[in-house]
Amino acid sequence: MNDEPQINVNQTTQETLPETKQTPNVLNFLKTKKALFIIGGFILLLILSSFLFLSPKQQNENQPTKPKLSKIWEITLSFDQKTQKLSLKKINIKEGNVTSSNFGLSPYKLYVLDKDNKKLFQTDIHITEEILYMIDTVPEGSSSAIPENLEPLESVVYAPYLKEATKIEIYKKDEKVLEISPPKNSSFNLIDKAFAQTNNVCANSLNLVFVSDGYSSEATFNNNVQQVIGKFVSLYPYSENPKIMDFSRAIYNTTSLGCKSGTQFNCNKDYCPCLSQAEPLVRNIVFTKYPELQGVDSDHLKFIILVDADMSRDGVLGVAKGLGGSIGAFETHYQLLKVCAHEILGHAAGYLYDRYIYSSGANSILKTTKTESNCSANSAGASFWSQIPGAGAYPGCTSNYLYAPFPRDCDDPNAGSKQTMMSMARCASAKFDAVEEAWLKNNIVSKYQVCDSSVIPSTTTTEPGQTTTTTISQSDIPYIKGVVFIDSNNNNSFDFGETKVTSARVTLTQTNGSYLRTIDSDLSGGYSFAKINSGNYELKVEAGNGIGTVTGIAITSSSALEINIPLPAGTVTATTSTTTTTSAGGLTTTTTTLPYFRMGTPTPTPRIYQTANCVPDPATCKSGVNAIQQCALKCTIK
Repeated sequence: MNDEPQINVNQTTQETLPETKQTPNVLNFLKTKKALFIIGGFILLLILSSFLFLSPKQQNENQPTKPKLSKIWEITLSFDQKTQKLSLKKINIKEGNVTSSNFGLSPYKLYVLDKDNKKLFQTDIHITEEILYMIDTVPEGSSSAIPENLEPLESVVYAPYLKEATKIEIYKKDEKVLEISPPKNSSFNLIDKAFAQTNNVCANSLNLVFVSDGYSSEATFNNNVQQVIGKFVSLYPYSENPKIMDFSRAIYNTTSLGCKSGTQFNCNKDYCPCLSQAEPLVRNIVFTKYPELQGVDSDHLKFIILVDADMSRDGVLGVAKGLGGSIGAFETHYQLLKVCAHEILGHAAGYLYDRYIYSSGANSILKTTKTESNCSANSAGASFWSQIPGAGAYPGCTSNYLYAPFPRDCDDPNAGSKQTMMSMARCASAKFDAVEEAWLKNNIVSKYQVCDSSVIPSTTTTEPGQTTTTTISQSDIPYIKGVVFIDSNNNNSFDFGETKVTSARVTLTQTNGSYLRTIDSDLSGGYSFAKINSGNYELKVEAGNGIGTVTGIAITSSSALEINIPLPAGTVTATTSTTTTTSAGGLTTTTTTLPYFRMGTPTPTPRIYQTANCVPDPATCKSGVNAIQQCALKCTIK
């Protein structure tokens, strides 16, 4: 029954309007203030009554859109690394929307049951049992390869608030490890949260939220975010369907998260405060701005902390809270892009273990409680790895070492395999190996759904020490990509050890002047232009006092070109200035820090190159539509 007051318009009219027979002169009556007041009130009643008789749906259409949030249980759990026991730390009632995951990759499951043990809700959950580190030094020489501090690790999971629920049970590999009696609303204060007008969460996609720590420039943070996104969407097999990843949320945060200490990344010790002490702060920052994310399970929500720190030091470069973990932190090292992909798309989303070996020296294997590898873990056990056909399968899938199965072909065997980014940073490839790609394609990427609001930039990236051999998905063709480098020996070829140029201005111009796009090279010197129109183009690069131009680039509907752009030896790139640039299409502007010519330095004559001998690169070939081989073309410049 509708409790809203009902107004009878006819009755109201009869009670308020005077009878005409009592007023001989109607015009004189209408001139009186009383009559005007009565008529005005009558009109107001008509307006109010018309709104009150609207259907609830019609009334809602006139109101601002607000996220619909429900009551949820937020459960904080603690895992003791020494005893391997799980315990309840606290449980709160909050507002949010709980999502569930049934990926089947985590050994842990959560069930909400009623008094008759009927399952009201179930989901896979992630429990942090270890911190995974991406390092840049040989493990035997690094004091940070294995943390000695085995403090308890916290995990946050969610369940819907259900009045009929009597208990919450958590299982690990089909064995109950914890039972919780959930609180009711009468004993807990419901945490109030102002409704914000935000986009709804993509519950079945991979939501990736960026948060800054220690940045002094929002433009620099935004630029780093775009570079990481470019790496993620170009990395196979995620590149086959990049819109499963939602990149629509990034927060320039001015509150210290504990990840930066001076100029250093504060994760090079035995304890990483930004992944433990500060995680509640990260969640509060994110959920305050995006309340619709509170309650999303860890398979569908990852927090990426970018830390503005020293780019040149050795040691720990990035960390994540275990396989399937919901949070990772990364310093703006020159290998930022590779490390982010390693930790987030490899460990956190991909459930892949490291391929490098924690040594048996001072940082002994005995100091950890985990001895699993891709071969031994249930989520990606030997039954899977040993059956993958083709080159790259791990023979027998056995290993006597922590984490690293076959092969061990880095210069230092402890560093792992040259074929994969899951090895130690300096040895690691810019991509996953064939077996890992098969695992990710069949068991990870296929489980997510496309989010229509995903923002995918038209950039891809390269890694230091690697050529640009990452295959871009068919939807990105035609494209041009490559590396800007200083040609130390003036042979117009990108040779090993030559310097890659960061933040070089790269401009793509169609020779008839009808098309223009400008971007900046990333932390690894990489640039790319995807989904470009057919036609004839020129590339121009500007960095400090160096200019280079590549002419005669012919693009067809199927072109996939790799053009590494050389700059003259002696190019100066250190001086920078803040400049406003126009994005593709000329519709928006962004502020970023770019190289510029030094005052008093004569503008150099551009170095002119031409494209020639574009041939398929076998390392990039993949089976495309109808099993047709699709390869990137490597173009030698002369």
